[in-house]
Amino acid sequence: MFILAILLFTVEKTLSINHTPSPPVIDGRLERIWESADSISGLIQFRPYKGEEPEERTTVYALQDDNNLYFGIRCYSKERPRPCISGNEDYVAVAIDPFGSKTTAYFFQVSLSGEFGDGWILDDGMNTDESWDGVWSRAVGIYDDRYEIEIKIPFKSIRYHQNLDEWGLQIKRYIARNHEFDYWTEVPELQELKVSAFGRLKGIEPKSTGYFFEIYPEGYIRQDRYFGVKDRIKPSLSLNLRWDLTPQTSVTGTFFPDFAQIESDPFELNLTQYPTKFEERRPFFLEGKEIFRLSDFGHGRGFFKPIEIYYSRRIGRLIGDEPVPIITGIKLTSRGSRSELGVLTSYTDSLRVDTTEPRKLFGVGRLRYRLFQISTIGLLYSSMFRRDDYNQAVAIDGSFRKGKSQILIQGAVSDRNRKRDLALAGGYFGFIGNFLALGSIQAFGDSFDVGEIGYAPWPGLKRAIFYSGPFIDFSRSLVR
Repeated sequence: MFILAILLFTVEKTLSINHTPSPPVIDGRLERIWESADSISGLIQFRPYKGEEPEERTTVYALQDDNNLYFGIRCYSKERPRPCISGNEDYVAVAIDPFGSKTTAYFFQVSLSGEFGDGWILDDGMNTDESWDGVWSRAVGIYDDRYEIEIKIPFKSIRYHQNLDEWGLQIKRYIARNHEFDYWTEVPELQELKVSAFGRLKGIEPKSTGYFFEIYPEGYIRQDRYFGVKDRIKPSLSLNLRWDLTPQTSVTGTFFPDFAQIESDPFELNLTQYPTKFEERRPFFLEGKEIFRLSDFGHGRGFFKPIEIYYSRRIGRLIGDEPVPIITGIKLTSRGSRSELGVLTSYTDSLRVDTTEPRKLFGVGRLRYRLFQISTIGLLYSSMFRRDDYNQAVAIDGSFRKGKSQILIQGAVSDRNRKRDLALAGGYFGFIGNFLALGSIQAFGDSFDVGEIGYAPWPGLKRAIFYSGPFIDFSRSLVR
């Protein structure tokens, strides 16, 4: 009996996917064709009462044809579902790991009112990236005792590992009425997006691949108006290219881009001698940005700051109110079942405002390899070259994860015109018994300089943070 209990506990949840000769109509009504699909209904409550049966029943169906992946979700409700304009409304999310990586996945989220979102889940759930904007279809139907969601994901819209007939799968449902979160597979308390905890979608056979070449020409007319100065009209024409070499590998190019239409940075009064760090908003640099960074502990865990030898805002930076023109940018990204590769190069034009900004050539390269199940080791290189000046750096990083515990180690060497120095960083997050423990250390050499390619705190910084305290899981105690 004891051995049987262990086997039952460790059995991986699976959903088999059948092939349909005629595709379902994506209209928010689960028609009879869904009866031929395999289904799952055993979701588990995550909040507020972890591990217990959900208050409402959910049934999920999956189908495929040669070109698309389909999900049909029926969400029962004791009350008639009602959309909420305030945003706190029911939603369903589907996450798939088409690489077999157990660290990286796509997510597709649809709310009761029809609003939707998509993106990447990264680093086994430590981070997310919503900059990915895929092409997929969805529809919602609302009825007296339930609502139904249909999702259509074209295979050519996503990357996947060829010859892999099992993908990772996770289903999430949020019930706004009682703030309940339900998942198909049970997830850890502090890692609800954990990709390695996904179930399996079996029998997947994509026959359509995204070997496509896309061209996006853009044209703008910009008018600058200043008090007491004649208006200036600046026409702009740019070209953007994308070529998916394989389902895992793509090349993106941009020529003479004008990012004037991008949302401006928020105002910040900076009285220090160090520049303000802004988030990247330009599409060319946003897509795939997660590849070109060192590992961290994830969103909301700011006790650790990774070494940043690559900061994309250095390319085409602002001088006063004028951005340095970018002549061209080329980027290659590739994801395998155990590896990630990224290469980026950009060439910027000269600009004369108060001073002269010369032409610069930037280059970035990243390689990361997965060890064991969810640990990684990687190498990152970044550089800037211009006449009579250069700045380059190389970094290695390792993330070692087991259960809820994580250890990160990073080291970097900078080189600015033959002046070299080191930077080191490390951190721990995990549990020792019932105590949560976390900590980080950082040490930057006095001559560590990535001012043209990265973003680093002041030279010579030495910093250590340590914390430990009791962790109480109220969902498993008498007090809830």
